[in-house]
Amino acid sequence: MIRQQFSHLPEVVKNLLIINGLFFLATWTLQNQGIDLTKMFALHQFQSPDFRPHQLITHMFMHANFTHLFFNMFTLWMFGKTLENMWGGKRFLTYYIITGLGAALIYIGYIQFQINTISSNIDSETYNMIINKGNNLIEVDDNFINVFNKSKLIWNNTQGYFDPTAGILTNAYGLGPNTIPKYSVNVDSIMSFIGFEKVSLNNRSVELNKGMYLDFNAIAKGYCVDLLSKSLKANNISNHLIEIGGEMYASGINIITDSRWKVGISDPLKPENTKQKIFLKNKALASSGNYRKFLIDPQTGVRIVHTINPNNGSANQTNVLATSVIANNCMTADAYATAFMAMPLDKSISLINENKSLDGMIIYSDSNNKIQTYYSSGFKKLIFD
Repeated sequence: MIRQQFSHLPEVVKNLLIINGLFFLATWTLQNQGIDLTKMFALHQFQSPDFRPHQLITHMFMHANFTHLFFNMFTLWMFGKTLENMWGGKRFLTYYIITGLGAALIYIGYIQFQINTISSNIDSETYNMIINKGNNLIEVDDNFINVFNKSKLIWNNTQGYFDPTAGILTNAYGLGPNTIPKYSVNVDSIMSFIGFEKVSLNNRSVELNKGMYLDFNAIAKGYCVDLLSKSLKANNISNHLIEIGGEMYASGINIITDSRWKVGISDPLKPENTKQKIFLKNKALASSGNYRKFLIDPQTGVRIVHTINPNNGSANQTNVLATSVIANNCMTADAYATAFMAMPLDKSISLINENKSLDGMIIYSDSNNKIQTYYSSGFKKLIFD
């Protein structure tokens, strides 16, 4: 009887049911072989590196789980056949595509509204960079206070290798935004403006020496990930994966696969390839590397990297190629991933081992110029093939 009813369905509805079913079956089957159709065909935000224009169409055939598929297909069967018989196949298919596109644009618009709402609460000029031009006190908001206090804690834990006052050096080398490359920098003249111990926060006022520069770029992006996750949870969306420029937080599970989130980490030697794949659940992951942002001195051939050692002002190549840190929140992971790029390898490993809330992967070049990888014990447990 079911076969008879199916055979009597109008052609467009019948084919849409088949296509949706095949997409769902392929998603589940290929997921077990490490092929993620969700990443390729589900709808991603415009700013996401995973966004592709075809997703505006293909998202119509992607479903989170069997229940989602069943009710969508039940609705298509119940109302679609009536509309197609009334309008004809061509008009109904046009209607189906237009409503699917409309749903995509509404969804993207809503997510963008959420992002803009959070961004509007963060004064980027105050947040990422403060240059003191003589005013001893600068009033700040709650978000700045949260980032400042976390930065102070990690600055202390890393013995100064994470230091938001080092942004002035980044710009001096020409590695910051809207700066001109400079291959020779008078570090001594700049170091007097470096040192987070020279900056204090009293109530809502930041006090720093004249000429000092604060740059929270190495932690603010992770904090934005945390804010987005908090916003989603406040709206009872507990299962989600948020990623901004490589920093991410995985909450709950992937409801499509009914399993932990699976994420990849770039290979520092071939950034277009994946170095490692790991499971992530209710944890944040942040990575840092000097393989994307660097300058080559045309006279000496020395590679000047974007990770600055705040303790001596050096921006030369180190033996650490890339770091990835797992923590309970993304701003913590973001800050430590940056610090471990500048810290001596043995100090980074000791800090990870001493801190039970941290796990990490550090890719480095040994004394024989061979690529080696350090994994903390907790990080190893999350790796899958």
